[in-house]
Amino acid sequence: MIRLTFHASLGEGVLQSRATFFRFCADATLRGPDNSLAATRVDDCWRIGQRLFREWNCIGPVLVRVRKTPAAVPISMGPYRLLRAAHGVLYGDEVCLSLRMPGWSDGVDACHEVALLDATST
Repeated sequence: MIRLTFHASLGEGVLQSRATFFRFCADATLRGPDNSLAATRVDDCWRIGQRLFREWNCIGPVLVRVRKTPAAVPISMGPYRLLRAAHGVLYGDEVCLSLRMPGWSDGVDACHEVALLDATST
């Protein structure tokens, strides 16, 4: 089971979401296993319900499957003990992975899709 922890501004609470996997999509959405909508990108934040969150992290082991374009063959990376995204950039074990998250507002070099998978169940 993957657990994403979303962080709002300093001093505000966090929100956790769990699923067997998560998929960050080119349409600026975060989706769960049944393609259900978990969050949307709004002004460089993730909106869950009525709250906005700037960053997220996932404690692993977690695998990352990246598709740079819609027609690209997926690339697998990891597993990582800690995966996080800040300002649209993905980090694995505190090393910049040089990947821009889908749906980031400027769209420059953003991936088409990023999926997070539980490394213990593969």
